Amino acid sequence: MKSKFLLFTATLFLLFNFLNAQTPVFVKDNIRDLRVSGDKLFIETYDSNDNKYGLWASDGTANGTVLLKEAALAGRNNLVECNGLYYFFVLDADYYAELWATDGTAAGTFLVKELKPSRGNTSRIMAALNNKLYLFVNDGEHGNELWVSDGTANGTKLFKDIYPGSSHGLTDNYTIVYKDRMYFNALRETNTAKYGFDIELWVTDGTEAGTKLFKDINPTGSSSARNFTIVNNKLYFNATTDVEDTELWVSDGSETGTYMLKDIGQTNEYDPGAPFAYNGKAYFISHGHWVPYKLWVTDGTTGGTSLLEENVGYKIVATDVGLLFSKIISTTGGSDNYALYKTNGEPGGASLVKAIEGGTSSGYPVHFRAANGKWYFAIYDNKDDYDYSNIWETDGTSENTKLVRGDQGNLLEEDREYDLISYNNALFFVMADENSGSSLYRLGSPSTAITEVGHDDFEVVLFPNPAKNQLTIKTNEKLSGSNYVILNITGHTVHSGKINSNNTVLEVGDLPGGIYMVQIQSGNGGFTSRFIKE
Repeated sequence: MKSKFLLFTATLFLLFNFLNAQTPVFVKDNIRDLRVSGDKLFIETYDSNDNKYGLWASDGTANGTVLLKEAALAGRNNLVECNGLYYFFVLDADYYAELWATDGTAAGTFLVKELKPSRGNTSRIMAALNNKLYLFVNDGEHGNELWVSDGTANGTKLFKDIYPGSSHGLTDNYTIVYKDRMYFNALRETNTAKYGFDIELWVTDGTEAGTKLFKDINPTGSSSARNFTIVNNKLYFNATTDVEDTELWVSDGSETGTYMLKDIGQTNEYDPGAPFAYNGKAYFISHGHWVPYKLWVTDGTTGGTSLLEENVGYKIVATDVGLLFSKIISTTGGSDNYALYKTNGEPGGASLVKAIEGGTSSGYPVHFRAANGKWYFAIYDNKDDYDYSNIWETDGTSENTKLVRGDQGNLLEEDREYDLISYNNALFFVMADENSGSSLYRLGSPSTAITEVGHDDFEVVLFPNPAKNQLTIKTNEKLSGSNYVILNITGHTVHSGKINSNNTVLEVGDLPGGIYMVQIQSGNGGFTSRFIKE
């Protein structure tokens, strides 16, 4: 018992030890894109001098960044994990799509199937469901339709021709897996819609018969469901009707249990943002056109949905110190001045953390990331007609909210939130360099999940890390049936259960953002690891 206590104490010390230095460490140049999938960090590069694209896997260090394939990836809907492999589309020399897979090594990267004549810019990976991949592919005969792959060439084929003939059955890539079914948009012919067709919410359980219209949300037109997210075991999404325009909807996975949450749209307000969980409730921001955004709270019912804060920025995050968000505190010369706020999620529970210097309408906190026991965020400005950002850190107090990187920490574009990511408890960001273009740098030392090795060399891996809605515990089969607990930073248990397979999937969407410990107890000893909840 004493050794386990010492192990846990040492782990907490490592977990909350701040950065040894605030000097960025170079990782890779010619950055085109960054993605964390499962427990892997993938980097896409483009060298304009040689006109070469590349896909790399990285452990967060320069020496640990290896080339997997010299090719251009097709879009961002790639590198989806399924059965221990990561799948992605690349463009061949004629811009046709090829489906590839990798285990994160060059030797383990291989072609699954050439999909000519499907173009790379229209081929997408939708999701993994029941150990299979579902794809958005156009074979030249059926239009954009739903395909399936088991990871083999022969097993990669048309799954369902939703809109028969050469017309397109699929139009976008808004997709989510919820309660063992995949939800997506599809186009169909219908006599009720004013144009003779509509785009509505469909569902599949992985069978042909179970692939069907889920709900006709907008009978006279298209609902075009989007921004799917799962909070407190409910599915939230935006949908459009001819009566209420775009509003937030909620579903329990049944047709009758799917309804508009509340008609909050006023003049110049539209498109509520995707909700997130905090203290058993869901929070979201209503977008506006030339009007300040608003923060709302809901318990998943119409009566339990209410306005919480006005005049906020469009980014907010749930953390272990409360909900962090920005708020307009004054206006100078037509430009809004923002401050960082936090709230406990209750009416009147908001308080000022720190005013943000600047004074341009784009100078507010965005892209919050957890790393090294603190929260980092970017503050955008548009001085000299160039969008740039400074990187700040905070622990929710005024004295510890401060600039980390100034003029050298320039992110590329305001909408490229993947230019600032956390991976293995370190912060990674892209800087614009006049000589080498866009380069990837790291603050802090990357560390894999802390693992205790038992008598039989057991290993516990947590992914994705950071986690958003689900966390997978990958273990040796000998640990099946062992008990696990998740502890917050104060050492209190927030979740517990049993390891039921080699890959035990936990729902963590209702946990506040922050850093958590996972402990597994078995007859062969104890195991401790950590993960970050976004």
